[in-house]
Amino acid sequence: MPVLCDFTVITGASEILDEEFVIGRGPTENVESRSLRLAFNTGGRRRGGGAVLMFSVKGLTRTHARPEVFVNGEKIGEIFDYTPGTEPQFPANTNHWYNQVITFDAAILDGGDGRDNTLEITSVPTLWRNQEDTREDFTLRNIICFFHQAA
Repeated sequence: MPVLCDFTVITGASEILDEEFVIGRGPTENVESRSLRLAFNTGGRRRGGGAVLMFSVKGLTRTHARPEVFVNGEKIGEIFDYTPGTEPQFPANTNHWYNQVITFDAAILDGGDGRDNTLEITSVPTLWRNQEDTREDFTLRNIICFFHQAA
């Protein structure tokens, strides 16, 4: 018997569906590096089963560590960096969007009893800048969470 699937597009306060989210310092160098925190609702989620988080990422190249992805405080995975160029100072294709997918246990998601889920994605230190306490900014957009419906 097939199981119905639902999804939610995770947006920020502006509720723009294709909003871009910069993770890191942003345009200001003197600002502390920021993680991304967004709320989203999965009302009507079926108990058990799996869930899928899909998104597009750009600008994540040559890092010491991978950004960690958390839903409701539980780590569900990491975002993979990419190294398209040969020169670390000038990597090629840094403005290209790459799609990534993380699958996880849907039991982590709230079942829709009025509480929102929290998505958190950490910032990362850079490798190619070779300076302590610097962070690489990267951007996410089109963040979508798929989950099974209860009915």
